[in-house]
Amino acid sequence: MKVIIYKYNRIPNSNSILVQYNDGNAIRSNDIRFVVVKIDMKSNKIESVIIMTPKFIEATFGKFGIPTLKHQLMISDKKRKEIESLKPPILFESDTAIIKKLAKCEKIIKQKGSIKDNPELKNLYKLEVIRDSFQSRIIGMSIPSLQTKNKGQLLEKEISDLLGYANKDVTLMEGLYPDIRHQLLEVKIQDSPTVDLGKYTPLILEKGFCDLENVTTEDVRYLIALTDKKDLTVKAIVLMPGKNLGDNFSYVSDTSYTNCQK
Repeated sequence: MKVIIYKYNRIPNSNSILVQYNDGNAIRSNDIRFVVVKIDMKSNKIESVIIMTPKFIEATFGKFGIPTLKHQLMISDKKRKEIESLKPPILFESDTAIIKKLAKCEKIIKQKGSIKDNPELKNLYKLEVIRDSFQSRIIGMSIPSLQTKNKGQLLEKEISDLLGYANKDVTLMEGLYPDIRHQLLEVKIQDSPTVDLGKYTPLILEKGFCDLENVTTEDVRYLIALTDKKDLTVKAIVLMPGKNLGDNFSYVSDTSYTNCQK
């Protein structure tokens, strides 16, 4: 049995942005066409040529797997300046249709549950509630010069306080996904061109999180704090569902996505 292995440095049939133009148009992964050349190893002559679309690649060889536990998001300097110039400086997208049906809480309350608990729909904030609470309280906040992991934990604590959780709920950060599980909220800091997403990425559709069968990585909400490199203050915020991250930023990975054809 002969097995042919194909490797790509991105998932071909995805909406990940590769090139962003000034007029707002973009080239995405699923716009790229592929030319595969088969070469005879003995004669070094070309035996055949295949021209493929991303849709054909996925239909023929199947969906690509997850070869790495680390995924990253790229926020360019140009895009960052655009976000910082907003008034207020928050790049916001509303919840996905699924979460809009689930989220019932329309104001900040004193939460009785822990951030580690699965969501309680009656206490699940709408994303607009989180935005309105944070726009004057997180922006301008100073984050001490610590390792990125520790800075992230500190930001999680501050956000948990603002969301109505007791301090005792954030004394042990366990690397949950999402970080604030009770609110389906993943918290990140951008202190370099890339943002480490960790094990999960909205680019790979996975579902069944937090005992909610239909909730996927696209529905999880992301809060990304854009911090100043000099004074370490939060200059702007990205707040949106994972589904919308690829519309605004580019995904990057140091590893290749692999699939086989027998």
